[in-house]
Amino acid sequence: MTSTTLDALNPDQKRAVTSLGGAALVLAGAGSGKTRVIAHRIAHLITDRHVSPHNILAVTFTNKAAGEMRERVATLLNKPALPFLWIGTFHAVCARILRADVQALGSRYTRDFTILDAGDASGLVRHLLRDRGISDRNIQPRAVLSAISRAKTGGMDAETFAEKAYGHFAQSVAPVYRDYERRLLDSNSMDFDDLLVLALRLIEEREEVRRRYAEQFQHILVDEYQDTNRIQYNLLRHLSGRWGNLFAVGDEDQSIYHWRGADLQNILDFQRDFPQAEVIKLERNYRSARPILEAANHLVSHNTRRLGKSLWTEREGGPAVKLFAAPTDREEAAFAADTLRAMNARYTWRQMAVLYRTNAQSRSFEEACLNRNIPYQVVGGLKFYERKEVKDLLAYLRLGLNPLDRLALLRILNVPTRGIGKGTVDQMERLAVERGTSLLEAVRLAVAEELLPTRSRLALQGFLEILDGLRTRVATTQPAALTEWVLSATGYVEYLTGLSEAGPDPESRIENIRELVSAMREFENQEQGDLRLFLERQALASDQDQIKDGALDAVKLMTLHAAKGLEFPVVLLCGLEQDLMPHVLSANSEEGVEEERRLCYVGMTRAMDALFLSWARQRYVFGVPQGRLPSPFLREIPSALLEEVGGVAYEERSSSLHEAALLLERAQQARAKEPAFRPGGRVHHPKYGFGIVLSTEGQGDGLKVTVSFNRFGRKKLLANLAKLEPV
Repeated sequence: MTSTTLDALNPDQKRAVTSLGGAALVLAGAGSGKTRVIAHRIAHLITDRHVSPHNILAVTFTNKAAGEMRERVATLLNKPALPFLWIGTFHAVCARILRADVQALGSRYTRDFTILDAGDASGLVRHLLRDRGISDRNIQPRAVLSAISRAKTGGMDAETFAEKAYGHFAQSVAPVYRDYERRLLDSNSMDFDDLLVLALRLIEEREEVRRRYAEQFQHILVDEYQDTNRIQYNLLRHLSGRWGNLFAVGDEDQSIYHWRGADLQNILDFQRDFPQAEVIKLERNYRSARPILEAANHLVSHNTRRLGKSLWTEREGGPAVKLFAAPTDREEAAFAADTLRAMNARYTWRQMAVLYRTNAQSRSFEEACLNRNIPYQVVGGLKFYERKEVKDLLAYLRLGLNPLDRLALLRILNVPTRGIGKGTVDQMERLAVERGTSLLEAVRLAVAEELLPTRSRLALQGFLEILDGLRTRVATTQPAALTEWVLSATGYVEYLTGLSEAGPDPESRIENIRELVSAMREFENQEQGDLRLFLERQALASDQDQIKDGALDAVKLMTLHAAKGLEFPVVLLCGLEQDLMPHVLSANSEEGVEEERRLCYVGMTRAMDALFLSWARQRYVFGVPQGRLPSPFLREIPSALLEEVGGVAYEERSSSLHEAALLLERAQQARAKEPAFRPGGRVHHPKYGFGIVLSTEGQGDGLKVTVSFNRFGRKKLLANLAKLEPV
């Protein structure tokens, strides 16, 4: 790498890039150029330190970040492809290790295992709940899947979980967890957590495997180190054990994923874990104008669990951070849409984003954008690879690679329609149990032994002929051509054309199929057409992977969590209210409040040129209007850094934050005089958790309260006995 290339770095970035080796922690503040540092560090190792690409491992958390990192390194090295360089997400790297060595675990998994995406995993749990007679209205599949995920990442297998299960919910999850694990193994399938858990098991239990990878990876670079969980931490410790060259880049002020296992202590304790580690701070912010950065810095400085940085910028000037207090959530959405339209005079739609705490908040912003003809994209909505026609075709390909993939088989057994009904499927499942074989093998037995009526048998025979043709081609045919063969062999396009469920215009679904084939061809040009890798990439796609540079010119609507790692010239951060930010579920602990504060900080630092903050005095919750109070985080930003704004459409001006504090005190006093349970109020139950009061009936000892609980749905409870507590 030339000195001219290094000259493009600031002194702190250059120090990080040219660090001699050993453990190093790069504290990279928001917008400080951490991706540039990692890419330059890799190029420096290869060009100036003569390290083979084969001996470098770089890991991050999204496909988008990994792709950007790979492109930057390729540009710096002036090479179109880097086939020997390991750059990928933690899950993709673990999948690559397992593809090569999973059979060393001695389990029934083969290298052709399927990776279930979040939708498939949730669907499997829903099916298992129904098998046990549990309605998904009483226990949500996603809640069960989250509990299983927490158990796995916490090192608790199904048997241990069952032994320690306490309470109705955990005891309901325990047998489903056992069924889930058994079904995954029988189907030669893994979920996201299995990739990490089994890779760690492999590294810890098989010394020859651990030694081989530890010897190979002379330099390990980690992006977003603050988001690592304990499994990822242990993987990094093992893999870096031989050479000790662990280059960790992260920002404790942007640690926002505790709810999915991220352990802030990993970065806070880095110097304890690696006493000789060099610590380098990247404090120059290249993204945000000074008013935005100053407001964000003041906010996050109220946290105590941080290593400390003082971000600065040379971007002088810029408008003050705007604060709007809306009478209602609908008027907040109207303000956001009007602001977007006004800013569109200077910025394209794609340069603007509306951020909020929960997915449920998106609806009012969508309606406001629709009413004003503002193009928008909801990030985190239905992903391309979750669309029915796309998942159908991918299921054929999955089954072609992995004949044990039961979910894929059930999805396509009667798609396109072959006259194979539920009764036939049930018969095949019973046969599989009786013969102790897979579902696909049971289908083959039923056809070969003529165990079905002629019509069903011929339909299944035709399906098996398609599948056998697919199996003969899967090893030698590129993904795009293979998909086109499936389309031809199954008549899938004709099926869509005649499918009433496709709507009056099936062309949109057919266009999605064309887009899938195009995506495969693009992939083939980059990755030599490895179908397994293509299926892995789509299974592990995140919300951010939906956003493509130069794509749809539309405003992005997304949660604060989905916005991590992105930047926009104009950002509107909405819903800054008590119980939303910080969220009610996090407000009962200092650690929870600090993470919520970091989340707010992340949202603010997505903005480059202009930042708008807003909250609503009244918001509809489960259809019930509820008075709201401003987020306490707003009071942590000096009033001199905020410009309160209104508009001609709004007669009621926002009160000052000092007045808002008085409102909070008065509201608390008034709440003490109100009935304990009122429609729209929040409550907590020792068994059902948090919920919203929908209605009350009676009074005194006979008071009955109808509550909608987050996980258990609607319940009518006798308040005197239910141990309900208002929150």
